[in-house]
Amino acid sequence: MAIGSGNGATGGYKKRTQDVPCETTGTAVQKDNQLVKCILKWYATNPKETTRLFWNKSIYFWSPWTGPIANGTMARNPWVSFSPAISIASASNEGYKLVVGNFGKLISWIWLFSGLALLFYGYSILWKQRNLERFIANLAAIVITSNWAISLLTIGDHRFRVPIMGLSLFLQAVGIKTLLRGGKPAIVDGPTLR
Repeated sequence: MAIGSGNGATGGYKKRTQDVPCETTGTAVQKDNQLVKCILKWYATNPKETTRLFWNKSIYFWSPWTGPIANGTMARNPWVSFSPAISIASASNEGYKLVVGNFGKLISWIWLFSGLALLFYGYSILWKQRNLERFIANLAAIVITSNWAISLLTIGDHRFRVPIMGLSLFLQAVGIKTLLRGGKPAIVDGPTLR
């Protein structure tokens, strides 16, 4: 929490670990509790900075694995070893400019917002079913938003999205399938939850 807060914070990793002033005394557990209170107080008393940090952390959390808006620690991600964006960027100076320049930024933003739009669309499709699908949609949304909220209070990093990838991809797949069916969701006859 200390890394992601304070006046020197960017929303991602930084060199200084604590920019929030806090007087702590006692055992290690008591000091940690006091530091958490100081950080939460800092968020509450600095709404403009908090909004900026939450925006940055959200971008970093939902960003593509690679590209100009990515900010995270996915170096050990096996997908990164054969990422087309990394291959293009490392092939030549022109490729690097293409990936990190305006075109790369446009593609990254489209990727980020379309992924979120599909996630919300898939959720809304399941929500409208009013059966077991609504329960599944709510369960997925709770897990996804709680993981995202944890990132908002700590630091933004797209690797923190990995534990919820199955659920977020599931909702996105429901959205894509519905779009491919012309906006008509598959009707499932199932038990109504009361």
